[in-house]
Amino acid sequence: MKFSYIKIDITPSKSYPLAGFKERLKNQDTFGSGRLYFAVLRLHSENEDTFWVSMDTLYFPERLIVEIRQELGDLFQAKEDQIIFNASHTHSAPNLIGSPFGHFNEDYYSYLRTKIFRDLHLLSDLKEGQIKFWESYIPKGLITNRRRLLGRFLRIILRRNVVLQPNNKDFRDYPIFHFEIIDDKSQKLHIYSFSCHPTFAKNDKVSADFPGSISELIEKDDLTEAIFLQGFCGDVRPNIISNNFLGLNFKNFLKKILFRKIFKDSTPNDMKNFSMSIYDSIKASCMERNKIDINSVRTFQRTFCLCDINENYKKTFSVEFTILNKSIVLLSIPAEVLYGFYEFLIENLTTTSIVPLGYGSGMIGYLPLEEDIRLGGYEISSAVNYGWPESISQKSLTNFKEQLLSEIKAEIGQI
Repeated sequence: MKFSYIKIDITPSKSYPLAGFKERLKNQDTFGSGRLYFAVLRLHSENEDTFWVSMDTLYFPERLIVEIRQELGDLFQAKEDQIIFNASHTHSAPNLIGSPFGHFNEDYYSYLRTKIFRDLHLLSDLKEGQIKFWESYIPKGLITNRRRLLGRFLRIILRRNVVLQPNNKDFRDYPIFHFEIIDDKSQKLHIYSFSCHPTFAKNDKVSADFPGSISELIEKDDLTEAIFLQGFCGDVRPNIISNNFLGLNFKNFLKKILFRKIFKDSTPNDMKNFSMSIYDSIKASCMERNKIDINSVRTFQRTFCLCDINENYKKTFSVEFTILNKSIVLLSIPAEVLYGFYEFLIENLTTTSIVPLGYGSGMIGYLPLEEDIRLGGYEISSAVNYGWPESISQKSLTNFKEQLLSEIKAEIGQI
């Protein structure tokens, strides 16, 4: 298989308002190096191209998606369904979304566009390469589900079922997915993906958050280029909790009394330790012997529809599928997908490796499961921030899950 890639520094040259948090801390420390990147991987197999496009941003702006599709079409005759987009979901990059996160930053967009379109033609330089795939796991306790289901007493007191606090019953093993590409000169590209909200950096400093920090560790120590792809992290975040009552304001003091475990505002050192632990895990996994050689790739697109609970409002959206060796599926959904979707898929596709990717081409909002809607919580009520008049209907979610599963089974030959 042949490949090419580019990685472009898109760090702004001046200060801009950032997207992701309504309120920001006045901590002046920078989380990580403060660099942002845009990257494209081109895979070429049997006269078919596939492009994986990633960027350090909250969500991929629709304008940029349209322009990149056009440019890759002009340069390489790439079709829309051959291009997968993925935003890292850092909450510390300039605003390219607009409402409800502030104003779209035209000045930064112009700067970004110039840098990107200057170098896209470099993807024509294809090289022969070996591509290997494997899975490993994040060390226990580093990340957690953030939907804390309350007991009966607290439900009555607080009049809610779920709060944004550490889930005490989250004992999952969260996977990391790896793609390693080595060319004929032994130069390496390491693409890694897992599901976790990048929410360490909450001040007004530009940061790629932990994806940038981990990639820097990989590149510095292993002389390997690194690219991060974000997964289904709608309800998953770093497990950074407050261990005592010291330094808590009154609001958090009460939360700790009620919930015992609560999330705390992170420090740069918290992110450094988190990133180092993930990096050590990635490095150890590179010794894995049961790596899968990738020799075929195909990407296609399917259209789906979801409606609100009153069935008066509908959103149509596209999901991108990349099939590798007929046994590995990269699934790109343009949403903040809750992690239960991944668990649903792997329970029903036991012989297939599913690599879940969120934050794709467009943004329909949070994508919960039926049980999540019944329980409510931030991920459900925030639907109004993404144009929904009401929450998504459980019936349409069930239909979407079944259609998604059918598409994958048909492609990999399980029907």
